[in-house]
Amino acid sequence: HEIAKLLAIENVSKSISILRTRVKYGIKKELINLVKLKQIGRIRARMLYDLGYKTIKSLKTADLTKIRGIGEELSKKIKDQLKETTV
Repeated sequence: HEIAKLLAIENVSKSISILRTRVKYGIKKELINLVKLKQIGRIRARMLYDLGYKTIKSLKTADLTKIRGIGEELSKKIKDQLKETTV
């Protein structure tokens, strides 16, 4: 990844960055956007994805406290992060 950045090979750098995230979290490509949020790892990301929350934008209007494993405190932390995103 670093060599691609130094050589300004943008398309390779982006692909490597995606692969790096997938390996770090042990996830498929569709979960990459969800694991960018703090407190959302591969298990919560998969659960949210399977419940139909496939994008960060879809989480902005969701009542996360109704999802098993996400309480009020965690929901608030996630919602605070969502306020900061422009997606």
